[in-house]
Amino acid sequence: MKSIDRLTEPWEDIRSESLRNPEVAALYLNLILEDGNDEEIRSALRHVMEANDDALPRSIQKNIAETSSLMRRHGLALSVRPIPRTSRTLAPSRKSRARS
Repeated sequence: MKSIDRLTEPWEDIRSESLRNPEVAALYLNLILEDGNDEEIRSALRHVMEANDDALPRSIQKNIAETSSLMRRHGLALSVRPIPRTSRTLAPSRKSRARS
């Protein structure tokens, strides 16, 4: 198992670094929202939040995944878009809140 962990660690670092970019995160989430199942959607949301030192409560992860599934059944889809830098509200991350 350690050899598998050693192989996946570089990918985890690359994924985390990439997902800090809102444009990349939006593309990633949109791909998963379009074709992913509920578990894949929850996992993608966790990846994006963890990459940005934050956490998304499980109840919200579940609600977004279920909403996406419901909308797909009716021919609709959720989508994500990055907001312009000037419009972003910088809320403290999980790490900075812990330091306070």
